[in-house]
Amino acid sequence: MAPPPPPPIALFPPAPNIKLVTNKKLQDALDAATGGLSKKGYGLTIVDTGSAAADAKEFASAGVNDDIEHYAGSTLKAACMYAAFSLRDLVTRFNTARTPKDSNALFQMIRKELDPRIAVCCPMIQGRADSVRLPAWRDMFEASGKDGTVTVNFTRDYAKSLWKMIVPSDNNEAGRCIRGVGYAYLNGLMLNHGFFDASAKKGVWLAGDYGSAEVVTIPCDNDKDTKQGTTSAMMARLGLSIFVHRILPGTSSAGMLELLRQSAHGTDSSYFTREEMGVHALSGDQVTHGKIGLGDLKSRRKVFADLNAINNPVGHAGNFTVCYTNVDYNPYSIQAVLKAFTDTISIYQGITAAPAVPAPATTAPATAPRADRTTH
Repeated sequence: MAPPPPPPIALFPPAPNIKLVTNKKLQDALDAATGGLSKKGYGLTIVDTGSAAADAKEFASAGVNDDIEHYAGSTLKAACMYAAFSLRDLVTRFNTARTPKDSNALFQMIRKELDPRIAVCCPMIQGRADSVRLPAWRDMFEASGKDGTVTVNFTRDYAKSLWKMIVPSDNNEAGRCIRGVGYAYLNGLMLNHGFFDASAKKGVWLAGDYGSAEVVTIPCDNDKDTKQGTTSAMMARLGLSIFVHRILPGTSSAGMLELLRQSAHGTDSSYFTREEMGVHALSGDQVTHGKIGLGDLKSRRKVFADLNAINNPVGHAGNFTVCYTNVDYNPYSIQAVLKAFTDTISIYQGITAAPAVPAPATTAPATAPRADRTTH
């Protein structure tokens, strides 16, 4: 009698034990700072990262239009990064459990055992071409060793592509990274970890390669449908999971954090730190990690988005995770969002009383990073 098949390997690492919980004090402060903002305005989520205990599951948060799905350009590249490191974790766990005799055996076993399960892990991706649906295992990973001592890591070229996708926000390299992970695993992970609600079709959704590959779209408020969409709340929660080390252990957690640190300070640095922000600009010491987004809607209007970890924003200590979406300078600008954020924190921390909401500034950044710009 043939031995029973081995138990299946879990496709996804454990979901991060993080929940955003509306805090009345923070929400009241945000409402005071954004009074009159319409449902067609920007989405903004603020999380008080620093007030929670190290092992906390609930984080105080506030939001405005934070449950509205928006096209958010290259901010979604952070989701691909998250998925790439999660897929590496899967291959490592699979290798440890199955002890293949060599690297060829490992990849044969992966394709036989994992591909059929990944193919159906996100129902909205089923039926698409394998070239965008399934992982490109050999492109992403290299293995060495034999006789049950095989080791696995990203290929050198794929690791370089991850860096180029996140730090200078190169679209061609992002395409390689996304096709490496595959739409099914990437979006199945978002679904499994609670970053995407399939029934409402809201949350973190990335099913396009910033190029010409086949796409899978969902409805969104600012662009009718999108292959690169999110709500500010779900993107903030994803970023927070990385910032406080709640997804993957050791080198994977540190690797993602380092890429977002370099992103916040590189050629595509946070908009909040740029000279166009004027007197309200934050320093590189204040914006510690992040990923920006900029792209063209189908109407050809450009929209900005940003995910940031921010330390001591108004000189009164504190750590915050901030995500905004759908800023198009008509009528709301990044300057207005930044001021709304700093006003919110000033009220929340008891530094100032609720201000009168100023007229939004209308000056867009003088130059837009070409690598980050995406089109439909």
